[in-house]
Amino acid sequence: MFKTHPEMSRSYRIVADCFMSLTFLWLLQSAFSDDNHKATPGGSFSEGLFASSLSLSSNVYYHGPRDVKKIALTIDDGWVNDQPLLNLLVSYGITCTVFIPGIVAEKKPDFIRSLDALGFEVCNHSYSHRILTGLSSEEILKEIRDGQAAITKITGKRYPYFRPSGGKINDKVLAAAASEGYAVILWDSDALGYWPDRPLETQLDNLRTHLMNGNIILSHFGAKLRTCEVLQIFIPECLKQGYSFVTVTELLSVSKDAFSTR
Repeated sequence: MFKTHPEMSRSYRIVADCFMSLTFLWLLQSAFSDDNHKATPGGSFSEGLFASSLSLSSNVYYHGPRDVKKIALTIDDGWVNDQPLLNLLVSYGITCTVFIPGIVAEKKPDFIRSLDALGFEVCNHSYSHRILTGLSSEEILKEIRDGQAAITKITGKRYPYFRPSGGKINDKVLAAAASEGYAVILWDSDALGYWPDRPLETQLDNLRTHLMNGNIILSHFGAKLRTCEVLQIFIPECLKQGYSFVTVTELLSVSKDAFSTR
């Protein structure tokens, strides 16, 4: 029988280890490339390494169609009313899609009614704002159902959109969302307001760098998060470039038949 020299065996192992390391790095780079993180234009999250680990066909939208100059500004949470932000949006005639936790809706029904009266799409952001990926399937379903029930009790409406806390998704979250008839709405641009130590110009630079047709922009209610300050500058810049601000429904051209009312 042929026997390899010990030094030759060690060389083979070194070469094999290097090959495995390079293969892993290539896969990692592929997984975190922009193309693998974004949905197909106006469609579902269906390509790339991450998609292969999310086996469901549930729609996950990071942006809308890239062929029209429309932007969907979305606002999350609502722990703080942020009337200056609402006044700014009204002054420009902009209606938004907002994602509100059920616990906030229960505590601030008048705020939710005011958003609905402005024509905002008040959508499901779970009940308690917990990160859902660590929960069981039953717990995730309860978060989704209770969150929607709290909103619908006030507005009488149910939009087919769900945004999980932190944008965290896995198979269980997608399965629960799909079973309840939701598209999962994430984002491809971010106002970065949840880091209060960031300079205002950094927030603006991030929005400007990622500005393109079909953007879904993440922002949050709250004066300390400086969303209003950022948008006071960013909105007129976008309008001058020919962009229009629309709801998620308008961006994705979703049929009104997909909505339900009480």
